[in-house]
Amino acid sequence: MALDLVQETDSPSLHRFQMIAWTLVLGLFFLNSVYFSLAMPQFDATMLGLMGISNGTYLGFKLPTAGPAQ
Repeated sequence: MALDLVQETDSPSLHRFQMIAWTLVLGLFFLNSVYFSLAMPQFDATMLGLMGISNGTYLGFKLPTAGPAQ
């Protein structure tokens, strides 16, 4: 079932795996920060830059594969 989230056609897709990994890492970071300090996490400029690069990569891989709407 989890493999279905990563596969695009017949093979695993790197950009889908990357989005799932970032979601899990940042979700754990958020839960840890809220649970132990009862505060919203503060992301520094480096983390925001990495998230921007990751999302830009995902978008870059999605654009060529998007077909016409039917």
